[in-house]
Order: sequence, then structure tokens, then C-alpha cells
Amino acid sequence: MINGIRILKSMIELKKKGKYTYEVTFSGKYIGDFVMDSNGEYYYWPNDEIKRAWSSSSLKLITQKLDELNNEIR
Repeated sequence: MINGIRILKSMIELKKKGKYTYEVTFSGKYIGDFVMDSNGEYYYWPNDEIKRAWSSSSLKLITQKLDELNNEIR
């Protein structure tokens, strides 16, 4: 499963939208934004138009990417 996680990890990409916002894509599909809050941390705001279930490994990848971004600003 480690190799599967590595492959999936490359499927999550960030694109800067504004000074405090990143667009999050998963396999090239827009899934939401990472937005900086007033406390200086980024939070994940999902795209409300996506109606689907997420596997735990997909959620872990989103979490890892968010943690990486928050660790960069500390």
C-alpha cells in the first residue's frame, strides 16, 4: 500500500488563487480550497458541488497536503 500512497500523493496539487488561498485538485478535478484563517493556519473548504464519498486514504492525502502547507508557514 505504500507504493499506492506515493502514487496517490502526486494526484493532489495546489494552485495559488490569491494571497491566502490555494485551489486543491485531486486527479485534475477541483475539490476545494485551502484558505488561511485569521489565526494564520490554512483550513480545507470542500467544493460543495462534489457529492461523493471519500476513502480514508484520499482524506489522509488531503490532510497531509494541508499539514505540509501549514508547516511551511510556521
